[in-house]
Amino acid sequence: MYDRDLRRFCGEQVRRLEREVGLPDPFVLTTLVRRISQWRGRPIHLLPYDHVAGAMCGLWMALPDADVIGYARTTPLLEEHTVLHELGHMLCDHKGSGNLGTDLGALLAPDLDPALVSRFLGRGSYSDRDEQEAELIATLIMRKVTDKRPRPAAPASQELGAELDRLLSTFEG
Repeated sequence: MYDRDLRRFCGEQVRRLEREVGLPDPFVLTTLVRRISQWRGRPIHLLPYDHVAGAMCGLWMALPDADVIGYARTTPLLEEHTVLHELGHMLCDHKGSGNLGTDLGALLAPDLDPALVSRFLGRGSYSDRDEQEAELIATLIMRKVTDKRPRPAAPASQELGAELDRLLSTFEG
């Protein structure tokens, strides 16, 4: 699936992120975004948009004074992976096309002059090396934080016991 050099490079990028920025514990995506923003010395704005079938799931726009990560509203896990993918592009300093496109630009930032976008990377195809790097970095981060996610509070044991008693009583004669 991924070649050895790609895995090694992406692993190094994730270890650098852990060393220089740190992965939040418990893991909260917005906390990681804030830390990377401080580390890079530039604000990062998250911009959800309505998902359109066949369109890209996410993108990174580098503006003169800020970065914008756009991501399609889908499921929480896919949204998180998409944002991590775009952060992977930032970690690797990928250059992108610099061509925002008028339709996408009007949808995401109607008041933005496309000429201000110095880098534009859209997540849609994984055939080139930059996309593979960003995708693997997102996957590696997701693996590392799987056990660091906040857990919903468990019901009090007394409440749980009452619920179990009620459930079991439905099976008794």
